[in-house]
Order: sequence, then structure tokens, then C-alpha cells
Amino acid sequence: KCPNESKYIANRSAAYLGAGDRSRALQDAEKAIEMSPTWFKGYSRKASVYLRLKKYKDCIETCKIGLDCEWT
Repeated sequence: KCPNESKYIANRSAAYLGAGDRSRALQDAEKAIEMSPTWFKGYSRKASVYLRLKKYKDCIETCKIGLDCEWT
């Protein structure tokens, strides 16, 4: 079971996306954002999902939010 920390959830999102499971990837990205709304990684993961889904406007908007976040 994945620990309930935003960094693990964000990384699991990337793993799901790599495996082609966009739905779970998006769910985990959103959970990571909910857990750590000022950390950029959740937004990065969410934007990656939107890019794969060809939802370019959503991708750009998510990236803009992520650029205003902490980069640590």
C-alpha cells in the first residue's frame, strides 16, 4: 500500500500514467494537490494527464497554477 503522503501519491500518479491508466493518474494527481496545494508536483502530474488526454487548455491552466507553487 502506498503511504499517504503527497510525494508518494504524486509519484504513483506518474506510474499510473506510464501504465496508461489516465483515470487513476488524474485521481492521484488531484489527491496530491488536495494534500499539498502549494507544492508544484501535483500540478505537474495533473498537467501531464491533461496533455495525454489532449486537453490542452486544461493542461496550460494547470501549469500556470503550478508555476506559482513551491519548487522544493
